[in-house]
Amino acid sequence: MCVVGWRFIRTLVVSLVALGLADVARATPIASIFGPPNPFGSVPGVGIGAGRATQWQSDLAFEDVTITADLTGFIGAQGTATAFLTTKIGPGTTPADEIAHTTVALPDFFAPLNTVTLFTGLNLAPADYYLIITTPPATGGLWWTSDSSQAQTTLFPCDPVQGPCPVTIGAGNPAFPNWQMFTVAPAAYLPASAWTPFHFGFGEMHFSVDGTLVEEAPPSDEQPPSAVPEPATLTLMLAGLVAGRRRLRS
Repeated sequence: MCVVGWRFIRTLVVSLVALGLADVARATPIASIFGPPNPFGSVPGVGIGAGRATQWQSDLAFEDVTITADLTGFIGAQGTATAFLTTKIGPGTTPADEIAHTTVALPDFFAPLNTVTLFTGLNLAPADYYLIITTPPATGGLWWTSDSSQAQTTLFPCDPVQGPCPVTIGAGNPAFPNWQMFTVAPAAYLPASAWTPFHFGFGEMHFSVDGTLVEEAPPSDEQPPSAVPEPATLTLMLAGLVAGRRRLRS
């Protein structure tokens, strides 16, 4: 076989293996809310202002997690947003409850895409999680929403017949779900602010959490390796072998 042909086959095999591994490691939807933008007048979302927050709960561990949200600046404004991911919210919350935070540029209001990647590569243990976003007062920003009747919720697959689903959104008061909150009096550390749940027909804020489920390692069927003989035992074994060879020669 010519060298060129062998290189082609080797490249093809490597590519197929890489595609297979990529398929195995493909991210799984954990929790998300999305749908057609819900315009209130000419604005398809709610102002982020001093701070807005959403929440989900997970009984499972995930790795390589990516979190996005649909955000833009106001018309004609170029702004930024600061996002926090925490396991606690409200007075008493401290940086020790924080998983990560970041500041990102907001897309233009008329940009064709408004999905902003906030966090990537996170490892998340089972916990309650809060995604909190704020924008500077001078520029502000929008968190895009869908009407409650059109919003689509995606959760990690489960069979309710077998028991409670491992990932949920909105486990609080159904009338005022605690997975949509705002603050008008931000604390020095934003997640520690006083938060008010809301539901007043403003729609549901778009966000998405994707990652790979952490599987428990299956029990190994391999036999434990044989113990290495101690030096004294090894010496006796060698002496026996030497004596045996001498008897065969005599």
